[in-house]
Order: sequence, then C-alpha cells, then structure tokens
Amino acid sequence: MFSRQIRDTLARSSSNDKISVSINPTTLENQNSIEVEEILLNHGMTLISAGYAKQVLDKIDIIGSHCNQKSRIKLIRSYANFTVGRYQNSLSDVSDALLKNDLENEDKKFAEKIRISSQLKLGNISFEDYYNEIAKLNDEELLVEIRLQKLVNQYSSQKFQDDSILREILELKNKVATSKDFSSNLKFSISIKYIEIIGINSILSFLGDLINSIVRIRILNCKDKELINLRNVLENIHKWNLEADELIKYAGNIKNPIFLADALLSKAYISFLALISNGFLMDFLEGQNSFNKETVKNEFMKLLDLCAQSLSIYGQAEMIEGQV
Repeated sequence: MFSRQIRDTLARSSSNDKISVSINPTTLENQNSIEVEEILLNHGMTLISAGYAKQVLDKIDIIGSHCNQKSRIKLIRSYANFTVGRYQNSLSDVSDALLKNDLENEDKKFAEKIRISSQLKLGNISFEDYYNEIAKLNDEELLVEIRLQKLVNQYSSQKFQDDSILREILELKNKVATSKDFSSNLKFSISIKYIEIIGINSILSFLGDLINSIVRIRILNCKDKELINLRNVLENIHKWNLEADELIKYAGNIKNPIFLADALLSKAYISFLALISNGFLMDFLEGQNSFNKETVKNEFMKLLDLCAQSLSIYGQAEMIEGQV
C-alpha cells in the first residue's frame, strides 16, 4: 500500500510539461528520433504518470546518446524506472540529473522527491527519514500529501476504529477542497483516499451498526429512532455515490487512465456499501420494496463491471499493487 502511495504522490507532482496533451499511447508510436525526443521532453512526465512508463523507457532507447545525456531526459528516465520498480536505476539517473545542476526549479524539486523515494525503496533510509527529508523541500502540497499518508496509515493499522482520525481526514479534505492554493489533482487524491477508507475500512463497523439497529428494531421495538438512523445511513451512501460519480467525470475529462481506475474502484466500494445496505434495509424502509432479487443481481453485475474496468486499466499500466 505504501509503495502505491509514493507512486501516487510522485504522479500528482510530476508535471512540469510545457504543453498539455491528451493522454494517448499512440503518441509514443512515432519512430522518428527527433520527434520522439520532442514528445518526451514536452510530455514525458505526463505520459509516465498516466501509466505509460515502459513505453517511455522504450522510446528513450531509440533517441541518440547525446539526447540521453540531457538532464531532463535523465529525470524522465529516472521517473519511469521508479514507476516500474527499478529503484537502483532510478536513483542513478536522478543523481546524474541533479549533478549537472541545470534543471529548472520545478524539475529540480521533483528530482529530489524521486531521489528520496528511491532511497526509501532501496532501504537506504527509514520511513521517518523519508518524511523528514520530504518535509525539508517545503512543498505545501507535498506536506499535505504526507499528512494524508500518515492519517491513512494510522486509520488502516488501528485495532479499534478511531473515528477522530477519519474526522481529521475529512477536515483535511474540506480544507483542500475549499482552497484556491491547491491543485485539482490533490483535491482528487484526497477525495479518493477518503472514499477508499469509507469503502474498505468502514464496511465491518458499518455492517455491525446495521445489524445492531435491526436487532433493536426486532427485539427492543425501537423502530422509530432506529429507522431515522438507517435513513441517515442511506443518505450518506447516496452522498458518497454522487462524489464518486464526480471523481469519475473529472478523471475522464483529464484523460488520465490511472486516475480513472482509482475513481472506478472507489465507485465500486460505495456500490458495495449501497448493495448490502439496501439488502438489510428493504424489510424496514418504505420505498425499498423495489429492491428485489433481480435488482440485487443487476447491481452486483454493475459492481463487478466497475472492478473489472479498474483492474483492466491497472493491468495495462502495470500498476497493480505487488507487480512492481
């Protein structure tokens, strides 16, 4: 999980590309070395963050040795190598790029992020060293990313659910969402993480609350109060569902396949919550009678389709956790 977080952090902070392009693997089908060099210099970071690291590495091999010595090409190759798990090659390339001291400021800052991340992956520094070194870069967005990573790790590793951590993540999410100082990509990232936590880590406690409510309705006859709680559950799921739809729309608009896969998987988490919730609640809430076996089957097939789409995209980009 932490490997994926580092790659995500780099992907969101990578673009110092000069011209925005539609992400498309056919961009890299060109065989003209001069044109390939131009594509890589202008769009290489964007293509890697969209999942085309191997194609970028293949294209770097066809340009001349003189071009291969350019600091920005070395940086692009370092980022591509990091993305596919070749951390020693990544560290070597980024060290060479930094040594020449001719990178633009944004590229230099990104190169430092790759250098620190590569050292962590190689075991040269500890997690605490990694956080401290990243903090020294004084990048406000990156500091928010680090804060988010720590909160997510704390929430995921706890034995007993501490909702105060979830509230901190929500506060951070709202702060970033309402600020003009943060990028759309960071806002997308925090929304994805929040929905992932809701989807993955809250399911058991969520089911527990549902079961307790149903028991209280059946045994203790606390129907009115519990039905209000159950309706609130459905309203929250509806709200998260709409947020997941917006994330899918955003990812589609910027034509970034990895972001789209993340958004589709988040939608699948929320769809699963909706499915099990409606299954539990259809006996108690008016208007739930239409939720029959056929509806359950259709909703389950939609959920599987969302998972299949996201896994297909991750597979094409070779970004499934554990592959790199």
